Amino acid sequence: MRYLKEYIVTHYSREDILLSTVGYEFLDGFNTFLQTAYNCKHNGAVNLLDCVKNFTRYCLRIEWIEKDPFRNYKLKEEHNKEKDHLTKEELETLERKRLPNERLDRIRDVFAFYCLTGLAFMDAEHLRQEHIRTDDNGT
Repeated sequence: MRYLKEYIVTHYSREDILLSTVGYEFLDGFNTFLQTAYNCKHNGAVNLLDCVKNFTRYCLRIEWIEKDPFRNYKLKEEHNKEKDHLTKEELETLERKRLPNERLDRIRDVFAFYCLTGLAFMDAEHLRQEHIRTDDNGT
Protein backbone atom coordinates (compact mmCIF):
# COMPACT_ATOMS: atom_id res chain seq x y z
CA MET A 1 0.00 0.00 0.00
CA ARG A 2 2.85 2.34 0.88
CA TYR A 3 4.55 1.78 -2.49
CA LEU A 4 1.27 2.26 -4.33
CA LYS A 5 0.57 5.54 -2.54
CA GLU A 6 4.07 6.80 -3.27
CA TYR A 7 3.80 5.80 -6.93
CA ILE A 8 0.51 7.69 -7.33
CA VAL A 9 1.90 10.83 -5.68
CA THR A 10 5.14 10.65 -7.68
CA HIS A 11 3.65 9.96 -11.12
CA TYR A 12 0.19 11.50 -10.95
CA SER A 13 0.87 14.36 -8.48
CA ARG A 14 -2.26 13.38 -6.57
CA GLU A 15 -3.11 11.60 -3.34
CA ASP A 16 -5.51 9.20 -5.01
CA ILE A 17 -6.85 8.14 -8.40
CA LEU A 18 -10.07 6.54 -9.56
CA LEU A 19 -10.01 2.77 -9.57
CA SER A 20 -11.49 2.81 -13.07
CA THR A 21 -8.37 4.60 -14.38
CA VAL A 22 -6.10 1.68 -13.43
CA GLY A 23 -5.07 -0.03 -16.64
CA TYR A 24 -2.11 -1.52 -18.45
CA GLU A 25 -0.15 1.76 -18.47
CA PHE A 26 -0.64 2.21 -14.72
CA LEU A 27 0.44 -1.36 -13.95
CA ASP A 28 3.48 -1.18 -16.22
CA GLY A 29 4.49 2.13 -14.64
CA PHE A 30 4.06 0.74 -11.14
CA ASN A 31 6.19 -2.28 -12.06
CA THR A 32 8.94 -0.01 -13.37
CA PHE A 33 8.64 2.19 -10.26
CA LEU A 34 9.10 -0.82 -7.96
CA GLN A 35 12.15 -2.02 -9.86
CA THR A 36 13.82 1.39 -10.04
CA ALA A 37 12.82 3.35 -6.91
CA TYR A 38 12.98 0.37 -4.55
CA ASN A 39 15.39 -1.85 -6.44
CA CYS A 40 12.91 -4.73 -6.42
CA LYS A 41 13.94 -7.64 -8.56
CA HIS A 42 11.50 -8.99 -11.14
CA ASN A 43 9.94 -11.63 -8.85
CA GLY A 44 9.59 -9.16 -5.97
CA ALA A 45 7.73 -6.71 -8.19
CA VAL A 46 5.54 -9.54 -9.52
CA ASN A 47 4.60 -10.51 -5.94
CA LEU A 48 3.59 -6.93 -5.12
CA LEU A 49 1.63 -6.59 -8.36
CA ASP A 50 -0.08 -9.87 -7.51
CA CYS A 51 -1.50 -8.18 -4.40
CA VAL A 52 -2.90 -5.40 -6.59
CA LYS A 53 -4.31 -8.05 -8.93
CA ASN A 54 -6.11 -9.79 -6.05
CA PHE A 55 -7.66 -6.49 -5.03
CA THR A 56 -8.79 -5.67 -8.57
CA ARG A 57 -10.34 -9.14 -8.90
CA TYR A 58 -12.26 -8.45 -5.71
CA CYS A 59 -13.41 -5.11 -7.16
CA LEU A 60 -14.61 -6.90 -10.29
CA ARG A 61 -16.62 -9.39 -8.22
CA ILE A 62 -18.43 -6.68 -6.26
CA GLU A 63 -18.81 -4.59 -9.44
CA TRP A 64 -16.78 -1.55 -8.42
CA ILE A 65 -15.07 -1.77 -11.80
CA GLU A 66 -16.20 -3.22 -15.11
CA LYS A 67 -12.90 -4.11 -16.79
CA ASP A 68 -10.05 -6.24 -15.50
CA PRO A 69 -6.88 -4.10 -15.66
CA PHE A 70 -4.80 -7.30 -15.58
CA ARG A 71 -6.55 -8.85 -18.59
CA ASN A 72 -3.61 -8.10 -20.91
CA TYR A 73 -0.93 -7.67 -18.24
CA LYS A 74 0.94 -10.91 -17.64
CA LEU A 75 2.62 -11.62 -14.32
CA LYS A 76 5.17 -14.37 -14.63
CA GLU A 77 7.90 -15.13 -12.14
CA GLU A 78 11.35 -15.94 -13.43
CA HIS A 79 12.85 -19.19 -12.23
CA ASN A 80 16.58 -19.52 -11.69
CA LYS A 81 17.60 -22.77 -13.31
CA GLU A 82 21.18 -22.55 -12.09
CA LYS A 83 20.98 -23.01 -8.35
CA ASP A 84 24.14 -22.70 -6.33
CA HIS A 85 24.66 -24.92 -3.32
CA LEU A 86 25.77 -23.52 0.00
CA THR A 87 29.42 -24.02 0.80
CA LYS A 88 30.44 -25.45 4.17
CA GLU A 89 31.61 -21.99 5.24
CA GLU A 90 28.30 -20.37 4.23
CA LEU A 91 26.33 -22.96 6.18
CA GLU A 92 28.55 -22.46 9.24
CA THR A 93 28.08 -18.68 8.95
CA LEU A 94 24.32 -19.19 8.81
CA GLU A 95 24.41 -21.45 11.88
CA ARG A 96 26.35 -18.81 13.89
CA LYS A 97 24.23 -15.86 12.72
CA ARG A 98 22.34 -14.07 15.48
CA LEU A 99 18.77 -13.38 14.47
CA PRO A 100 16.35 -10.84 15.98
CA ASN A 101 13.77 -13.29 17.31
CA GLU A 102 13.13 -16.87 18.33
CA ARG A 103 10.90 -17.63 15.33
CA LEU A 104 13.70 -16.82 12.87
CA ASP A 105 16.13 -18.84 14.99
CA ARG A 106 13.83 -21.86 14.65
CA ILE A 107 13.48 -21.39 10.88
CA ARG A 108 17.26 -21.14 10.52
CA ASP A 109 17.76 -24.28 12.62
CA VAL A 110 15.23 -26.27 10.58
CA PHE A 111 16.84 -25.11 7.33
CA ALA A 112 20.31 -26.09 8.59
CA PHE A 113 18.86 -29.44 9.69
CA TYR A 114 17.56 -30.03 6.14
CA CYS A 115 20.95 -29.15 4.70
CA LEU A 116 22.93 -31.35 7.06
CA THR A 117 20.67 -34.40 6.92
CA GLY A 118 19.47 -34.24 3.31
CA LEU A 119 15.94 -34.73 4.62
CA ALA A 120 13.23 -33.61 2.20
CA PHE A 121 10.76 -30.94 3.31
CA MET A 122 7.78 -33.32 3.21
CA ASP A 123 9.65 -35.89 5.30
CA ALA A 124 10.63 -33.25 7.82
CA GLU A 125 7.08 -31.92 7.96
CA HIS A 126 5.93 -35.31 9.27
CA LEU A 127 8.93 -35.76 11.58
CA ARG A 128 8.00 -36.22 15.25
CA GLN A 129 10.01 -36.65 18.44
CA GLU A 130 9.39 -40.43 18.45
CA HIS A 131 11.18 -40.70 15.07
CA ILE A 132 14.47 -39.39 16.50
CA ARG A 133 16.70 -41.98 18.18
CA THR A 134 20.31 -42.26 19.33
CA ASP A 135 22.77 -44.51 17.53
CA ASP A 136 25.06 -47.13 19.06
CA ASN A 137 27.60 -44.43 20.01
CA GLY A 138 24.97 -42.40 21.88
CA THR A 139 24.84 -39.71 19.19
